[in-house]
Amino acid sequence: MNDDSAERQPDMRAESSPAAPGAEPPATVDATREQEKAAEGAIDGEAFPEIPEVYYLESIEQLRAISDPLRARIFEALVRRPLTVKRVATLLGEAPAKIHYHVRELERVGLLKLVETRERGGILEKDYRAVARILGTTTSLLQADPDAVISAARDSIQLIGQGFLRVLARATDPNVPAETMKGALLFIENISLWVTPEEHHQLMEQVMSLLGAYNAPRGIPGEREGLLALIGYDTRLAQEPAAVDEAFAIAWADAASESTEEQIAMPEISTAARIKRVALVGALSYSRADLEMVVAQGQRLDLDVLGYLAFTNDVTPDLIDRSIERLRYKGVLRASDATTVALMHKTV
Repeated sequence: MNDDSAERQPDMRAESSPAAPGAEPPATVDATREQEKAAEGAIDGEAFPEIPEVYYLESIEQLRAISDPLRARIFEALVRRPLTVKRVATLLGEAPAKIHYHVRELERVGLLKLVETRERGGILEKDYRAVARILGTTTSLLQADPDAVISAARDSIQLIGQGFLRVLARATDPNVPAETMKGALLFIENISLWVTPEEHHQLMEQVMSLLGAYNAPRGIPGEREGLLALIGYDTRLAQEPAAVDEAFAIAWADAASESTEEQIAMPEISTAARIKRVALVGALSYSRADLEMVVAQGQRLDLDVLGYLAFTNDVTPDLIDRSIERLRYKGVLRASDATTVALMHKTV
């Protein structure tokens, strides 16, 4: 690519930096790489060829390809060492046929490389490897087709949110045995950071180095796989009015007719003096007091919800009729039987 290096913005999510649990963060990236090579050699009895530190995405197609969480996991596995499709499937606990499809797609767009082919017992084995340890983006790529970039980001957030909401639905389902949810990873953390660009880069290196100790199975009792998604943005820019806000709300509302679930709150847009439009992707809950406040303010709710929607047991059908104008939702609905019936009359 011909982009100026000043434009480059590495995406640290694809980096894998194994280190011993509880160890101090490595002082430098080079030191981390030496630890990785030693660890990898200890696994298979050989050191694997080094791969480039960063690969800058060259097309929107590549960006879309790596937006899928499973493909990101495959990429991370192949950052550490070359593996066959069968070994990747075993490592990730997925069906080989499923992994084969995604590996072929990642290879097709140039994010994985076939590094070795050999015959063993009459079977042709192929080893694949990631093109680099980190996938980065450039300003020129992001600006080349803004709509496509935003769409790819939305798709990625949708898939992450879909997994989160599925676990949340099981956690709130009284029919799911407590033993099933014991130790399950399920949380949302919001942390404000005040850092310079240099400090942010250093912080991400430290975070990824710490997480690297846990991004592969260790075979210890009680070990379970979880997904940790890191998303960050500039809060000052997020607070500034944007022309795309209304377009976003419309896009999310239209997405409610598709078989997807997402986890991101969208802005509220008033479409009439007494109708309060609420477009939300994620989790939303209303109590009796909440809806009575809506009525007291002379409003009625026009709801577009994608994800988890709940009404407490003290909400009555009459209150639903007085406080809700219209409801469109896709996902999980929790309410009493009588309230559910009342809500169905509001559904379009």
